[in-house]
Amino acid sequence: MIVIGKFKEFYNDDKLPSIKQSFTQYTPEQKAKILNYLKSGNKGAIAPGKITDVISGEVIDGELCCYSDGKYGWRSDLIYYFEKYNIELPKDFINYILD
Repeated sequence: MIVIGKFKEFYNDDKLPSIKQSFTQYTPEQKAKILNYLKSGNKGAIAPGKITDVISGEVIDGELCCYSDGKYGWRSDLIYYFEKYNIELPKDFINYILD
């Protein structure tokens, strides 16, 4: 499985890119299709506790869990960051969804 949304703020790994430098733009149509896809993944493991926005410091509503479509995997908070901040996702993943 290919894990997307690996940022140093999530994994405490300085070898990963910073989410704070990973913003981009999508057309409204692209964003809607990608967001719908992210939200429709199969929910897996759930972690207890609160989630804090690593950019604003605010508490994020909801639970932290893993999603998958069988090929790609992502954390639930990636959906939040994509929706709120237009976080850049891997081009292969975007093409996979939009094609």
